[in-house]
Amino acid sequence: MVRLADPRSPETGNGLRVRVEAVVLAFALHAALSLEPIGISRNVAVANLVLPYFAALAIWTIFFRKRVEIAIGWRCAILFFLAVAVLMAIGLLVGAQFTGAVTSFGIRRTVSMALMAGYFLAGVYIASCGERVRDLFVFSFVAAAVAISAAACIAYLMTTVGIGVENPVLLTKLKFRFIGLMDNAIPFSWLILSAFAFQVAYQRKFHEKSPRLNIAGLSILIAVLLLVGAKAAWIGAAVFVAVFFIAVRQRPRVGPLLIAAVIGALLAWALAFVVPAVESPSFIVDQGKQDLHVTTSVDVRRQQLFLALELIRQHPFLGVGLGGYNWEAAIREPIPTHYLHNSLLWLWVELGPAAVIVFVAFFVRVMSALWSMRAAADEGIFPVAIFALLCSFAAISIVDDILFQRYLWVFVGAAVTVGYSRRSPVQGAGSP
Repeated sequence: MVRLADPRSPETGNGLRVRVEAVVLAFALHAALSLEPIGISRNVAVANLVLPYFAALAIWTIFFRKRVEIAIGWRCAILFFLAVAVLMAIGLLVGAQFTGAVTSFGIRRTVSMALMAGYFLAGVYIASCGERVRDLFVFSFVAAAVAISAAACIAYLMTTVGIGVENPVLLTKLKFRFIGLMDNAIPFSWLILSAFAFQVAYQRKFHEKSPRLNIAGLSILIAVLLLVGAKAAWIGAAVFVAVFFIAVRQRPRVGPLLIAAVIGALLAWALAFVVPAVESPSFIVDQGKQDLHVTTSVDVRRQQLFLALELIRQHPFLGVGLGGYNWEAAIREPIPTHYLHNSLLWLWVELGPAAVIVFVAFFVRVMSALWSMRAAADEGIFPVAIFALLCSFAAISIVDDILFQRYLWVFVGAAVTVGYSRRSPVQGAGSP
């Protein structure tokens, strides 16, 4: 197996540049910008703004400058993304027939899947620059998560004295749920889960750098993971810890983990009993008659499950097309949310069983490769961490749709990268 390149070697180009790129990408994955100042009621991920640069750089580096090797093989990766593109195109056509028009949801999902391919390549590029650059990306990702989590805790405490409650920062307007720099508490919880997973996996390196900062950072992540209130993320954290400790060859330090768990739980408990200075119902935005329907997340998922199974029975082969589930859900009562909280069910309902087979086969191939890589001493802890994190995401996907989280695809691309060989003049820029 080829060793990952040293970022200081001539093959990797400018060492400072690739380090800056790793840090920029790690921080960009945490933030979304509101477009309301220009009259658009949507947010755009900061990572999407820098993705064109990373995608172009990745394509040039991977396919023209050097032959980057990935554990699943480029044929597998390319066939997967081509198959997904075909499935998305068919899904748009089927969805247009089912709903009467191409839905905006279908267009967004198609564009999002194209972006995920770009993030996969960006992950391959970062890892191909060397283990040090890959680790710098991990450390920067964790540092950003800790800083944002700490700022969210401070913002929450400020609400107790009436500072900033009219326009809460890092919190939702409803019940002050933590959202960080994302636009929703649920994706933020998955992001914090990812940072928690990395810090657990890299305990030895973090503790060697600064024991106090290591414990403080992990405590803050644990506290915010508890406070964000996403039960799926709690399940994912438990799955990660269980799988990681079974799969890893060199176990992390247990002492700092236990200390951080206690401190984080106490911090979450203390903040949970702090009452904001104003009543949270004053922040509720009127959304029409659906406000009158009070339900639990379990009720939501049960309703969605019954509707999904009904649509699968009616359209078992091609599904209802992209946006078809949302369209059907919107005309039924009572369906409090209009996206399906289950990745596998969403794939089958809107794209048919072929989509389920394609995605499951791809991730099984990835996880099989990562399991094999764990035995290689020169691959470090990263593949094992991503293997365990994918297991936790698989558990989460049963109760939520997690396929379009950009950092997931960066992690996968970086994890399956095993090295490169320098292109010879004879090889040129042919296919890898």
